[in-house]
Amino acid sequence: MSTKGEPFDIGEVGWFADYQDPANFLNVLLDGRQIKPHDGSNYAYFDEPAYNRKLRAAARLSPPERYRVYGALDEDLARNAAPMVAYAVGTSGDFFAARIGCQVFQPNYSFDLAALCLRR
Repeated sequence: MSTKGEPFDIGEVGWFADYQDPANFLNVLLDGRQIKPHDGSNYAYFDEPAYNRKLRAAARLSPPERYRVYGALDEDLARNAAPMVAYAVGTSGDFFAARIGCQVFQPNYSFDLAALCLRR
């Protein structure tokens, strides 16, 4: 699917953000600049100039305005363009012995290994 010109009608992609920000989903997956001959991340080959402008403008904003604008843009994309559909959210569980403490949840990578400590 990441090779432009390959014949397919539908595909499944799992996406895992490197950091918690809407641009790491919307801009990476839907900006027309991400369409490349090989290894592009815009698997939908979605390249609409109006949405490209909106995505790039949102990326220049700072919180909290950034999140408000991305939320509205996400809703607009889902209602009016629908280049992709989110249908599942992966979950995982971490299990620790009773003597392990200091568990700190890290939203991208489960738990912070460096924060773990031993309880006495």
